[in-house]
Amino acid sequence: MHGIKEGSLVTDLSLIRTTSRRTLLLSAAAMGGGIVAGSLGRPFISRGMAAGPIKIGVLAPNAGDRATTALSVAAGAQMVMALQGGKAMGQPVELVTLDENTVDSTKTNMKKLIEDHKVVAIMGGTDAASALAMDAIAGEVKIPLVVHSAMYDGLTGKNCNPFVFRVPIPFGIQFRALNPYLIGYGKKWFLLGVESVPGKAILELARHEMQGVGASEVGTDSVLPGDKADFTAAIQKIKDTKPDVVAGGLLGTNLTAFLKAWHAAGMTDKIPFTQIALTDSDAYAAGREAMTGVYAKTWHYSDPGLSKEDKDFVANFTKQSDGVPPGTIAWQSYIGMRSLLSAIDSAGSVEPQKIRDGLLAFRYPSGETALRYRESDHQMMHRVAVLETKTAISDKYSWWDVETHYPEKIADLDKLYGTAASNGCVMAAS
Repeated sequence: MHGIKEGSLVTDLSLIRTTSRRTLLLSAAAMGGGIVAGSLGRPFISRGMAAGPIKIGVLAPNAGDRATTALSVAAGAQMVMALQGGKAMGQPVELVTLDENTVDSTKTNMKKLIEDHKVVAIMGGTDAASALAMDAIAGEVKIPLVVHSAMYDGLTGKNCNPFVFRVPIPFGIQFRALNPYLIGYGKKWFLLGVESVPGKAILELARHEMQGVGASEVGTDSVLPGDKADFTAAIQKIKDTKPDVVAGGLLGTNLTAFLKAWHAAGMTDKIPFTQIALTDSDAYAAGREAMTGVYAKTWHYSDPGLSKEDKDFVANFTKQSDGVPPGTIAWQSYIGMRSLLSAIDSAGSVEPQKIRDGLLAFRYPSGETALRYRESDHQMMHRVAVLETKTAISDKYSWWDVETHYPEKIADLDKLYGTAASNGCVMAAS
């Protein structure tokens, strides 16, 4: 059976891409486990002394409407393994993959990776809840954790941790970068969100950041998350309010459902729609006829400013996935795993503190600069890509043009992200 299995090393990305939902569910069942016995309160010292390959844990959801996340995470991580011969410090590396479908399973499986599999580092964290659960354990055990997807601002703010590093750009930073572009459409904005804890937090960030460009909130609506979402009333409110911009805080299948409903209501391209944290697969699921809007993204495969390394990644990924270009999550996983292997190589050690130091030394070419984890809060520093939907979509996957990047000057990156102190990060001693 092909799929994402505990301890497997999948090198054929086409197999990952074609894995069925049934296979994912069976894999999830096979990966289950109870709470692992043993204390997690002690700092890890001897994990790297075990015989055998160097083990790195990978956590991602593999069931429900987020099942594709596991495929993307696996694809990005395995691309690094294939390119680097599956080794670090000249020794074989084994990826041990478990699920993070719920907060409870995230905690259980992270403990299992540490206690049973003796991993030297972990990559995981799809959303705020799972990432915060992992953050707490990583800080307690002192094991390096690279977060591949969660964009909750507090992770590198008030919840910052000496052993936790984050690849994607936080929600608030994406709003801050996108808003100067949007103000060109007008100052009357309608906010659209989701009735959930993260959904409400995203709306509050949108309110806060829109003030910085002089926009005013002329209406707001929130829908239930997931399959329960109904956008009928929200779309009528938008029609009645007649805003200059509809600013969305919709994630996952909520974005897909809104774009379909927006199109069915005849509103596509009538009022500009904008969204942070665009996930390619959610947009593709809406269909090209329903696609519209301006988006903020951590990374996009067709960005003309990509480095040679990124272009090589895109070419290799697309070739091995039968023409499907990499999405943002696959790239974030690729960078996260690349940074971990690089950290182990540069440190010449699998001791937690030395891997941590190696992550801080990691550099990856990106346009005019190099991506790095900021020492003060361990946030990877990127410019934000601003994308606009093509006027006429003819390609199966190429739906957006990268219009600009924020900030315009590399020297303004720290200003865009704010200081660690202003973001609430007080890094404890490691």
